[in-house]
Amino acid sequence: MKRSDFCYVSTASMIAAAALPARAAGLSLPATIASVKIPDSYAAQQAAIQAQDVEAPEIFRHSARSYVFAELISQARSVKHDPEIVYIAAMLHDIGLSKEFATPHQRFEIDGADRTKQVLIAAGHSPTDAQIGWDAVALHSIFSVARFKEPEVFLLSAGVLTDVGGAFLQNLDKTQVTQVLAALPRKGFNAAFLTALTDYARRKPDTVAGTFVEDIAAHTIPGYKRGDFYEALVAPDQF
Repeated sequence: MKRSDFCYVSTASMIAAAALPARAAGLSLPATIASVKIPDSYAAQQAAIQAQDVEAPEIFRHSARSYVFAELISQARSVKHDPEIVYIAAMLHDIGLSKEFATPHQRFEIDGADRTKQVLIAAGHSPTDAQIGWDAVALHSIFSVARFKEPEVFLLSAGVLTDVGGAFLQNLDKTQVTQVLAALPRKGFNAAFLTALTDYARRKPDTVAGTFVEDIAAHTIPGYKRGDFYEALVAPDQF
């Protein structure tokens, strides 16, 4: 066996060992969407399979659209970056909402970030690149911070926010946006995302304070009380 073959098999084994049993059937993602090439390395495929195995189809398509939008934003702004890091982070950024990849008391972004780092390290990326992937997932919902980080971190957050709320649509070609939505239909996403977030908030209410998921908790968990930092400051000291 050649050394390159051994390295590939070793990498494949490491990634597979960290994965849930995956479907044998291939993914349905096209090779390109709106001129954006979909990464097809073993690590990229495993990240997509892991997400597809535990997510509703509507959320999986959201992850894929987030990647394509991130790449289109990079083209529009001439942002140099590593597409594989962005793709793996995009595929795994919501995986922490699932029961299968959830820890008891970490925010879902951290659970997804941890999985992303594992996949990148197993695929042979440097610790620095793996940390960038971790940051991208951990900060994907906090664009006010992500925009000042590495290009991959900025792009994932921008792509996610574009798909969820149209944040960067003004920077994108309308024809390409239409092509993205034709290849990865958005129908049903809002309802599926709300269902996933509601389930997550009910399972892990201690993780949502101060996040966008707290809005979901306030509407769906009977008796849930939002934290109030003003009240904490004017209350008697605990010391």
